[in-house]
Amino acid sequence: MNFPTPNRPHRRLSALGLAFVLFLMTTAGLHAQDVEPIAPIQQDVVNGDDSARVGDVVRVQGVVTGVFGDLFFVQDGDGAWNGIAVYAPGHSVAVGNEVRVTGPVTEYYDLTEIEPTSIEIVADSAPLPSPAQGSVQEFNGEAWEGVLVRLDNLTVKSTPNQYGEWRVSDGESDILVDDKGVFYDAAVDEKIVSFVGIVDHAFGSYRLLPRTIEDIVSAAQRDIQTEDLTPIYAIQGSGKSTPLAGDRVNAVGVVTGVSRDGFFLQDPAGDGDAQTSDAVFIYTENAPTVTQGECVLVRLGLADEYYGKTELSRPQIVESSDLCPAGEIAPVTINLPDLAADQEGLYEAVEGMVVALAPFDGIVQGPTKRFNDGSVEIGLIAAQLAPYLPGGRVFGRRGPCRRVDLPSDQLGAVLPSVA
Repeated sequence: MNFPTPNRPHRRLSALGLAFVLFLMTTAGLHAQDVEPIAPIQQDVVNGDDSARVGDVVRVQGVVTGVFGDLFFVQDGDGAWNGIAVYAPGHSVAVGNEVRVTGPVTEYYDLTEIEPTSIEIVADSAPLPSPAQGSVQEFNGEAWEGVLVRLDNLTVKSTPNQYGEWRVSDGESDILVDDKGVFYDAAVDEKIVSFVGIVDHAFGSYRLLPRTIEDIVSAAQRDIQTEDLTPIYAIQGSGKSTPLAGDRVNAVGVVTGVSRDGFFLQDPAGDGDAQTSDAVFIYTENAPTVTQGECVLVRLGLADEYYGKTELSRPQIVESSDLCPAGEIAPVTINLPDLAADQEGLYEAVEGMVVALAPFDGIVQGPTKRFNDGSVEIGLIAAQLAPYLPGGRVFGRRGPCRRVDLPSDQLGAVLPSVA
C-alpha cells in the first residue's frame, strides 16, 4: 500500500541504532524459558487494542508466514492471537523460515510489532501454520491480527483505490484488502472462490494482506475451458523472446521434467511449426509438487524472459487437469552445433522441449562447473571443434565457445565429474 505514513526511520528502532544478528543455528541449547508464546503479548491489551507489553523486551519463536518489505509476520501456532508483526529493515528472512526474534514490543498505527535487536534463523524450512477459516466479521478483530487466515466465497465490493485498497464481502460483512504484498486488479461483483492472507491492522481498520497472486483465486479462473487457454507455442512465438511478455496466461501440458524451483511443460500435440517451441518452463520459486508425465493446468502464469529463457513465472495455481490433447511426447532430434552454427538460432525453436542428440563424436570439455545451489554443468562439444576452444572452464558466451552445449543436472541426470 502506498499510503502516506510518518517516516519510519524516526522510530525508536533507528534511535537505538540496532544491528541485526542473523545466523543459522540448531535447536540444541534452546532453553524453553527464554521464549514466550505470542498469544499473551497480543491478548493483554490496554487503551482499546494496544498491547500492554509495549516497551517490554520479549523473545518469541515461530514460522514466518508473510514478508512485506521491511515488515514480516511470525506465527507460533494455529488460530487466534498466535501471530505478530516484526519490523526489521534490512532483514533477510523468507516465508517458511523458523525464527527466534528478540526485541521491544511497540505499537505502530494500531499494529502490534516487535522491533528486534536480534533475529535468529532456527530452521530454513518449517511447515506453515494452517490458515484459519472463518467469516469476515470474525477476522475483523484484534484476535486475528498477524494471523494467516482463509475466506471462501467472497464478492468484490469496490475496485482498488489510489492506495491499492479494495473491499470484499462474504454477504454479511466486508473488509479491506491491501496491496502490500501484491496488487490485484479487482472488479466490482467479481467472485472470489478462496482468499488467503494475513490480518493487518492500520489506521483504525483491519485489512487482509494477500502475499502473492496465488492467494487470490477467482471464480472466473476456476472455470477454465479449452478456449480460455493460450497454446504454449503461442507463448513461445517464432522469435527469440515471447510475444506475450507481461501477460498472465493459462496453459496446459504434460510435465516433462521437474527441478528444484519449477518444471517443464510440453504440449503433446503442438502446432507442427518447426520455428516454434511446444514447451515452456514454469517457474514456481519453491519446489513444485507436480510429477513427470502428469497433465497440469497452469493458471495465470506471467509470461517473461529470464536470461533469454521464456518462462511462465509465479502462476496463481498449478493443478492436475484432463485438458491435455492426446499424443505422445517424442524427443526431437538435434545436432551438436558446428563451428559456423548460430547456437541460439539452432536451439530456440526447441527451447524447453524433450530432445535427443543425433549420433556424434564428442568431447566433454572440463572442468565441471559447480554452482552455489549445488547444481553442475559440463561442456559438451563436437570433437572437430576441440582445436578451436581454450583449455579449462568454458562458459558458452562468445566466440567459438558459443558452439558448446552445457548439459545440466537440474532435472536429476547424473553427470560425469571432469577434472
